[in-house]
Amino acid sequence: MGNAGGSRRLAGAAFGGGSGGAGAKGAQHVLDLGCGVGRHALLFAEHGFAVEAIDGAVAGLDFASREAAARGLRLSLRQADADALPFADQSFDYVLSWNVIFHGTMGDVGRRLAEIWRVLKPGGLYQGTMLSKRDAQFGRGRPVAPDTFIRGSEAKAHPHHYCDLAGLAALFTGFELLSLTQEEQRRPGSWHWHILAETAVNGTGRAGAPRGRAGTTDQDPLTSRIAGPSRAALSAPETSDGSDRCSTRSCHTAVILLHRSLPSTLG
Repeated sequence: MGNAGGSRRLAGAAFGGGSGGAGAKGAQHVLDLGCGVGRHALLFAEHGFAVEAIDGAVAGLDFASREAAARGLRLSLRQADADALPFADQSFDYVLSWNVIFHGTMGDVGRRLAEIWRVLKPGGLYQGTMLSKRDAQFGRGRPVAPDTFIRGSEAKAHPHHYCDLAGLAALFTGFELLSLTQEEQRRPGSWHWHILAETAVNGTGRAGAPRGRAGTTDQDPLTSRIAGPSRAALSAPETSDGSDRCSTRSCHTAVILLHRSLPSTLG
């Protein structure tokens, strides 16, 4: 957590309310899917975003509620299931789901991504993680589905789904991958994909929703980065309506800065 202070200062600059900040134009409505105790949701609320946060555990939601009240922050919290998000279509500019959606089978991941796609505005951004097949735990435990294993025998033990590059590309049909990296976590041998994606837009509106089908072709694990932030994301035309589409340069730049500047707090 040594870089947390510097990371928060960078995030503050990215999300500041000045003329170039996302608080002034761009992303306004944020969903923290699987918020836990509210670490990320509280950070967004501190920077002026309208934040919805959901989780399956009441204890974490209660803690986040108390913390928001103590800090004088507005935060909407509710207990909900990632497989059926309780929000209308095209509700959010940005969805964050850190270390959440890979808890299940390939089909579970596909359903969750389809729900995320549904609630994002055209051109909205998704940021999250998936387990990599490079992870030392891949293949360990009881197999319950392709590339999916349960570790441990406790009743609450849940499946973990692992992806290679081809599997991720298939799961994220309907999104444009802006940044995709494999990164080792604090625990040696623990490898996650870090993903920043935009809901794909074609000439008539949004492209089709994700199909939720993963491939199984193994890829070279050393190929950790396939793309940086796209030029389209950084040079998107400025818009002022802010209601139907999240496509402003400040929106994309702010979230990409968060992606790069908060590795120690998004663990």
